[in-house]
Amino acid sequence: MSAWLRNIQGQLSDLANEVLNEANDVLAEAREEVADPDAELLVAKKKCAEAEKQLAIEAAKCESLSGEKKHLEEQLYDAHVEMDAIGQKLNGMVRQRDEEIKKLKVCRHFEKKSKEKCSACSKRYKMSLRGECVIEEECF
Repeated sequence: MSAWLRNIQGQLSDLANEVLNEANDVLAEAREEVADPDAELLVAKKKCAEAEKQLAIEAAKCESLSGEKKHLEEQLYDAHVEMDAIGQKLNGMVRQRDEEIKKLKVCRHFEKKSKEKCSACSKRYKMSLRGECVIEEECF
């Protein structure tokens, strides 16, 4: 219940601030108004000049931010290209490592098998051209 009341209190404070700001804006505008049309025209021209000046400032900021955005996009593209190159290099290294592991497993298997003999004829195993362990000569 207290949270609800605090929420309502906050909303009322916000509303009061908005009304106060609007009233201040109206009062400030009323102070600037004059009965003389020529003076009012000068005030309007002054406001227009200030608005144009602010527009020029914002346009310059926009241009600067556009240049910075373009620069950052180029950096991002370069980083992606570099990451792709690193990824390809890493994949190549992983493939090479996997092939080396396979070769080592075949060699290890051959070393074990080369010590064994065929149970039927007592001939030793040898490495085939395909990297498989086979008996030196046909047993049968």
